[in-house]
Amino acid sequence: MFRIVFSIFLISLLQTAMPTQARAEVLEWTLRNEHGGTVYVKFFSKTRNNVWPAGGNAYVFGDAKNHTQPLSCRRGEQICFGGFNAQRTLFWGVGEAGTKACTTCCRVCGEYYTDVDVLN
Repeated sequence: MFRIVFSIFLISLLQTAMPTQARAEVLEWTLRNEHGGTVYVKFFSKTRNNVWPAGGNAYVFGDAKNHTQPLSCRRGEQICFGGFNAQRTLFWGVGEAGTKACTTCCRVCGEYYTDVDVLN
């Protein structure tokens, strides 16, 4: 009996002491393009070195409909959007490279949002 109780205690102790991997979350981000021209959008993690979509690509929004983009992220990760036009003369949020300042273009992974970011 002692061995069983001790084994259960040891297993629970090991489980709490072992580091756990970051759990994947999904942040759904809704944007609407009211600019009148095509807008290209990227999402930048301010917590780690990550960009959506990967590989130097961008999401393309060519109409005025709501577009919801699911982003696989880590809970607590701060993510900001950056938008730009084809001529790279207009910018929204943190811009094409993710380096511009903004006050309302970031969200936290794991939190729930219902608002729509309007690009105009």
